Order: sequence, then structure tokens, then C-alpha cells
Amino acid sequence: MVEHPHVITKGRRSKASDVVNPKVPVFEVERGGEVTYHGPGQLVCYPIFYLGHHAGVKQYMRSLEEVVIQTLEHFDIRGERKEGCTGVWVENKKIASLGVAVKKWVTYHGLALNVNTDLSYFQMINPCGLDCSVMTSMQAQRCLPPQRRRWQAPLSFPMEEVKVEVVRQFELALL
Repeated sequence: MVEHPHVITKGRRSKASDVVNPKVPVFEVERGGEVTYHGPGQLVCYPIFYLGHHAGVKQYMRSLEEVVIQTLEHFDIRGERKEGCTGVWVENKKIASLGVAVKKWVTYHGLALNVNTDLSYFQMINPCGLDCSVMTSMQAQRCLPPQRRRWQAPLSFPMEEVKVEVVRQFELALL
């Protein structure tokens, strides 16, 4: 689990046109998916699991989504899957991106959860082939009206608390 410095990564399905105005380093990586931004305030998880022959990549991806959905639920944010789109969404906004690779049934790369992410950095790209305005963060969701949440919204989420909850959800979902 890390917070990267500002960087753009291009997955195997990326197109040159998805990097619109790069002002940070751009790297091609071996994970699936398209283009995304990583930076401070974003929790990036690189889980390494042996899938064996009993779990496929699609099932593993659904498990990663479930880890994020349950983590968000802990913080009173309703995450969900969106038909035809990998990742986790809050209504029509994307809060987490997934991109994995598997070699000899061992996973690498993983997920990026926007916690306290400066969403303006997504303006440099078409994240996952989408318009940059589709991205959101846990911090942005704190602005929901009080009747739609059970907690007093913090100015930012303590990253260590989010990490602890992500680990707990990995233990419940994948181990």
C-alpha cells in the first residue's frame, strides 16, 4: 500500500489520445486497463495473491471491487459496481480504478482508491478512457447532504485508518 508521487500510468489498453496534457511523468506499465493518474492522497494497493486454478481473473477483479465497496461502506459511502465498467463508483462518479496483471497465476498491480486525492490532476488524462469529470474521491463525497450520511464529515480522511480498513476487507474477502 503506497501513495505515489504525481505520475500517469498507461496500461496495456491505453491510447496515446488518453494522455491529454501531461505535466507529470508518464510510464507504460504491464497491467491491464487504460490510463490513470496516481498521486498523494490516493491509496494504491499492490496485492500479490496466488490464484491457483480455482479462481479466474474476472472473479479476482470482482473481489477487489468488493474490498473497496466494503471499505467505503465502513466510512458511510455507498460504493457500487457499474455494468460494463471495471472499478468502483459512487452514483455516476468513479472513486476507484483497478488494473491487474497475472503471471503464472500470481497477481500483481491492483487498485487505486481516491481518498483525499486532488482531482484536478485527472484533467491531464481521459482516465480509463472516460472524461476526467467522472472522477471523485472519499473527500469529495464528504460534501453529501447530512441526511444522506451517518457521520460528521472530516476535512480529509486519515490515510492510516483507510489502510487499516482496506487490510481488514482483504482479509474478509480474499483470504
